Amino acid sequence: MVDRPYLDHAPTGPAAPARARYGTGRYHSFELPAGAAIFAAEAVIAAVCAAFDVSETDLKKFDRRRSVAHVSEARKAAFYLLRRHTRMSTPAIIRAMGGRDHSAVVRGYEAALLRREMDAWFRETTDRLERELEEKAKAA
Repeated sequence: MVDRPYLDHAPTGPAAPARARYGTGRYHSFELPAGAAIFAAEAVIAAVCAAFDVSETDLKKFDRRRSVAHVSEARKAAFYLLRRHTRMSTPAIIRAMGGRDHSAVVRGYEAALLRREMDAWFRETTDRLERELEEKAKAA
């Protein structure tokens, strides 16, 4: 078992299983899950933009208006895929996603994990994106 001092307390809340499983917390490094394929950040962002029909500019722009609610789903998917399938640190993900703060990446990733557990469409979409990215990586 990996020593994770930031998990000494019992995790609480709806995303607790995700925090316990993947160890999101105050550290920048991240352990890739066993068997996870490695993708380029640009490929992940392009695939998410195509799947959710949003522009890269909108994906990276900070905007909370309800009229762009579908963009927040795309951001969650991008945070999930970048965190799960790249060796990027949190600061690198921040730079790739337009300079957000550390907590936005952590919250976005945890929200994506929760969304995957609760929403079949989101889970199927992210799984499909993972398969497409794996196929592209094998072909290259």
